[in-house]
Amino acid sequence: MVFRRVNVLVGLVCGLFAAVIAVHIVLFVAETNLGNPFAHLVSHWADGVSFGLGDLFLTGNEKLQLALNQGAAAACRPLAAAAHTVLKPGRCATDPGGSSLPRPPRVR
Repeated sequence: MVFRRVNVLVGLVCGLFAAVIAVHIVLFVAETNLGNPFAHLVSHWADGVSFGLGDLFLTGNEKLQLALNQGAAAACRPLAAAAHTVLKPGRCATDPGGSSLPRPPRVR
């Protein structure tokens, strides 16, 4: 029950971060004024949640570079949420609480 609530929370947070990154891409491509408080806030949030992918792709076009880098970070969000759902306690082989791998039969 608790894990289900945590899954929902992780999904919501990952969705929020992906939305912030998507809004940042739109604002940057539209050449908004970064002096605007909203654009400034979105830009800083997007930099903070981009998984360090700010310079993964280096292109000659600044807009394309930001779209690729931030788009890759936004695409990682659903993967992170899915990984959290799959690797729940009791299903990971390294989890001390259990394993999804079949156990060998006991020898008496």
